[in-house]
Amino acid sequence: PKCSRSCVREPDMSVRRAALVLGLLCLSVGFAAGESDPWANDKDTLIIHASNFSEVISQHKIIMVEFFTPWCGHCRQFAPEYARAATDLKKNGITLAKMNCDDEANHPLAHQYGVRGFPTIRIFKKMFDSQDKQLGTVENFEQERSYDLVVNHMKDLAMPPVELGAEHIDSVLSQHVKSSPTEVSVVVLGLFESDSSPSALSFKEAAFGKQDPPVWVWTKDAAAAKKYFPKGFSDKEGIVVITQFREEDGGPNFSMPSKDIEDAEAIASFVDVYGSPLVWHYSNELSNQITSGRLQKFVWAFSDNAHWADYVKALNSVAKDMRGKMKFVLVSAEHEPLLQFFNIDKNALPQVLLIDLHPSVGQRQFKYGTWDTKKRVWNTEEAKKLDAAALTAFLGKYEKGELKRFLRSEEMPESQPGPVRVVVGNTFEDEIRTDKDVLMMMYGDHSWCEHCKIFDPEFELIGKQFEGNKHITVAKLNFGRNDIEDAKARGIQPKGFPDLMLFRKGEHDKPPIVFDPKKYNDERGLPAVTQFVKDHSSLKFKLEGATFGGKKREEL
Repeated sequence: PKCSRSCVREPDMSVRRAALVLGLLCLSVGFAAGESDPWANDKDTLIIHASNFSEVISQHKIIMVEFFTPWCGHCRQFAPEYARAATDLKKNGITLAKMNCDDEANHPLAHQYGVRGFPTIRIFKKMFDSQDKQLGTVENFEQERSYDLVVNHMKDLAMPPVELGAEHIDSVLSQHVKSSPTEVSVVVLGLFESDSSPSALSFKEAAFGKQDPPVWVWTKDAAAAKKYFPKGFSDKEGIVVITQFREEDGGPNFSMPSKDIEDAEAIASFVDVYGSPLVWHYSNELSNQITSGRLQKFVWAFSDNAHWADYVKALNSVAKDMRGKMKFVLVSAEHEPLLQFFNIDKNALPQVLLIDLHPSVGQRQFKYGTWDTKKRVWNTEEAKKLDAAALTAFLGKYEKGELKRFLRSEEMPESQPGPVRVVVGNTFEDEIRTDKDVLMMMYGDHSWCEHCKIFDPEFELIGKQFEGNKHITVAKLNFGRNDIEDAKARGIQPKGFPDLMLFRKGEHDKPPIVFDPKKYNDERGLPAVTQFVKDHSSLKFKLEGATFGGKKREEL
């Protein structure tokens, strides 16, 4: 949990300004005056700065970077652990680095990499499929901050697959091949004549930067390995994914076509597909595993006990034909927080959602059911009769682009007494099409966004500033619980929470003007936001006896 602003120690104004600039909070209490320097014995952590950041990152195939400040209590507590990890990992050719975010020159990079509290850790790894060939793929390190977890995680990512002798294969498989409601793990076993053969090198590239599970290992012992391949396998080299999945033909071990084993892309895709069960049964423990991976198209089926058996049958049948095209996840009614996240009523089960990540518009959702245009609600009664044929037809319509998007929306409040108007998904389009400019705060739920909770009283003051103004509406929308169609393509996707946007009258077909604190002395409070509205409003309005606004968009 992130603490309140009181955690930032008061005397040093530069420290306070740094926290306000970044909109960040220290993740702990401050430290006592006269406390010794916890970084004094750190000899092996590489210090990086905005001036050499790109150069340093580009020189490493994998590197961990800690974004910290010297005044943050958790940073100070973690410093000796991180330094010890840097020393030990250096022996394996793995570099740890740190960036001091007390230095204003480093603030833009902290923003760029989503630093919302201290310490924040990012891992830059150059994988064969990284889109950014210079900096690589960025991974958020979200585990507990400790020496053991940092060292083990970096070794898992960076070290090549382990070579096993015949005597060790069975023990590794018994330890790592699992399938239970709380743990799913597989082993990818490569059979290669040497560690420098083309297929072995591709195997290493496919494995590099991947988190366990799966566990990647290889052997030269053909006799020991071949018993895990299909009957009749006689190739000198091969790759097999060893699982406990028995729901489909060919399992529980899945052998990769021999023609593809020299292709890192093909290897990674094959492991991603066959390293997962045909249908995932959701649990909190498996949540991250389910939603990670290369395939980001999902069928989420939420079922009560009465329809569970029918849903298991339908999903398993359809999933066999959709292997590698879609992930199927079955969720029981007991997972109420997940139901709440998707705005699904526990008493209205079963329901089915198809979710994908479109490259230009971001996440899209499609609900199995019929949209009632008059009541503005989805009728999902037909989901009670779902079978394999109906689900196949639903997926067919998706592939043809014939499905209507499902947009989550909270219920509209019965009354709006305060100075800040509450907007929900179903009212958003109407709200930005009025005869006023709309200053809207996109925020995350206060149960997890401490920054939003802290900023909310300040935004109420901003609302009071414009209360009664005939040309300006101040509003807020919980972006985590309400969807906006094509938010990413329309420039409405927040880069962080809270985010302030000005929707100008008559410009709903254009991106909103996003508040940039860097243009206002790095401030985010009432004076800065008020000036932002004065500078960018499309309509002339009076405030404190003076007239502001009225500029055309091209004049901004």
